[in-house]
Amino acid sequence: MSENAATAVNPEPVSPVMADALAELERYAHLETDGIWLEDLTAKVAPLVRDWNVDRCWRWAEWPEREEVMPPGTPSVDVGIDLVARRRDDGRWIAIQVKSRKLDSRGKGRPVTSDEMNKFLSAAANPDIWAERWLIVNGAVRLGGHSPGKVSMSGAPVKSVNLTQAVESQRAAADAEVEPCPHCTRDSALTGPPARGGGGGGGGGGGGGGGG
Repeated sequence: MSENAATAVNPEPVSPVMADALAELERYAHLETDGIWLEDLTAKVAPLVRDWNVDRCWRWAEWPEREEVMPPGTPSVDVGIDLVARRRDDGRWIAIQVKSRKLDSRGKGRPVTSDEMNKFLSAAANPDIWAERWLIVNGAVRLGGHSPGKVSMSGAPVKSVNLTQAVESQRAAADAEVEPCPHCTRDSALTGPPARGGGGGGGGGGGGGGGG
């Protein structure tokens, strides 16, 4: 999608991006996929979702500060962390795991298992590095089995985010912000301002009509 799946804040108008994102979420909603599309989409929209407080988002392998932040020898691939986001307000890091599910007609998908969470919980265990840990899914997908217990024992919470809901909410907010001013509509421009009271000058010049 974007170059190296990193996105600067507000690179393009919010509402069209969110409309495209919703179309992509719908296109893949009922398919079994490897989830790469959802990783790329999350990286693209993350800086545009205001409530997320994110100014950049990278795929793990392309995170430019990885070697500076992580311990020596940390691999560049397959550590369990799919994306790394940077918080807008303080520059701290968010570890993100992304899970795509085939959704049913109600937008629900099978739960995320503890086995699927193990590597992520281990890789993102250091609170000195990770301010937050997120699990991003494409629909109504919950933590299943022993996952909630493993998360609680791992020392820090994991925020579960339904990307479809987040994108819908941000698009609605963006649309509301650009609604036209009622005083600036085409009809009001055509009718002009209300006539002022006072002596109506006759036809012709605007100059000195009916004075005293």
